[in-house]
Amino acid sequence: MANQTVVLTVTYGKRADYVSKMAQKLKEDTNVSKIVVVDNGSDNSLELDELAKQFGSLITIIHSEENNGSAAGFARGLQYIFENLKKADYIWLLDDDNLPSSECLSILLRQYRSCQIEKGIFAAFREDRKELLASGGSHYIPNSFFGFDLKTKLLFNKKDIQKESEEKLLACDTVPYGGLLLPMSIAKSNGLPNTNYVLYNDDNDYTYRLTKQGYQLNVCVDALIHDLESSWYRREQVPMFQGIFKTKMLRNAVYTIRNRTYFEKNNIVTNDTVYNLNILIYLIYVFLFYMPKTRNGWVRFVLVTRMIKQGLCGQLGPIKNTKYEYAVK
Repeated sequence: MANQTVVLTVTYGKRADYVSKMAQKLKEDTNVSKIVVVDNGSDNSLELDELAKQFGSLITIIHSEENNGSAAGFARGLQYIFENLKKADYIWLLDDDNLPSSECLSILLRQYRSCQIEKGIFAAFREDRKELLASGGSHYIPNSFFGFDLKTKLLFNKKDIQKESEEKLLACDTVPYGGLLLPMSIAKSNGLPNTNYVLYNDDNDYTYRLTKQGYQLNVCVDALIHDLESSWYRREQVPMFQGIFKTKMLRNAVYTIRNRTYFEKNNIVTNDTVYNLNILIYLIYVFLFYMPKTRNGWVRFVLVTRMIKQGLCGQLGPIKNTKYEYAVK
């Protein structure tokens, strides 16, 4: 008997074509009983309604007049599912530009059926996340800043080349929304995303709750998802803090910095002095090696420090445009 799996995705802007490609892929999967699409103030509401007509009862569109961010979008979708689709066995979270392989969901469901990991939770592997293979998973270093930790840098030889992991399951402290498969009961007990994040790192916060409850998050490397669009920091093909000085998607960058700092401060920091030292040393490196020695480079560097300060001070919520819109020169 096929499992009843509800797929939840959030879309915005002019991305109905992505949703259509995803839906075409999912409609052939007998495990998918429903696709819930949260229209987060998109410019494609009419196109999404036409898509719903084309797929009949398989798709439900939830419209929102404005884009309140990914956290609010996924929160609204989850609340709808909890209230209206109570008989579902699983909820599969996908970004609107995720294109899963034909066997992706089946592989994840098999992991649950044959699970020998106590309190195991499973997520798909995003093909562009090669760093997961290199590191054999993803774990936070206590008091590190965006993965930088001076003590770790001094203790480990940089010349040690990491080989790609051959493990089929990669243990992680957090995973993105896109590809995460949750049993309905666990999704309900985990609650809704923190909408104060607005966007970026709300998925880290949401999934780290599970880790703190003793669940083991695992990325299944055989369950593949192809991203139709790359994240802002991957498009530049340079380290993220170097990409900040190049990207035209500055709004995305400032939310990433502020929210990640807030997340770290409230979840992985055990010693404020060590954490602040890691921030200082890394910012000195960014200033010396990443920041263009131009007015625009300096303006963006100051913006970075401002966002870090806001994260440390617990200032979440929407960021006003005037604080991040600077011209790229």
